[in-house]
Amino acid sequence: MTRESAKEKRERVERELAEERRVELVRISQEYPKRFRTVLSEALETNFELRAVDIYSGQYLLNDLDNNNDYIVYDTFENTNSVLYSIELLEDSVQRKKKQQEETRRKYELRVATLAKLTKEEREALGV
Repeated sequence: MTRESAKEKRERVERELAEERRVELVRISQEYPKRFRTVLSEALETNFELRAVDIYSGQYLLNDLDNNNDYIVYDTFENTNSVLYSIELLEDSVQRKKKQQEETRRKYELRVATLAKLTKEEREALGV
């Protein structure tokens, strides 16, 4: 058994890291279409508007109607950080909006349940 020189070890580690990156990129590119469809669907359900679609570049322009922010996402994965960043940004925004909507719904249901417990006199006194 021969000992691996520092140069050979460094080269082996670099090859392993390159292979791990390649495998990760393959995984991301295979999952991307489903991820894109999911976030697009969720965005449209959470008060985003599809403003424009560029068929040639695969760009979708979405506008958040609650705070007038625009997001551009791509329907195909290209090995660029900007494509990943754009979908992650939209996913984060959609998740925040979903949490806000759930909290608003929870508060509304709590208010309705609380008001239902009041007597007629108490509701009249409160003006509800």
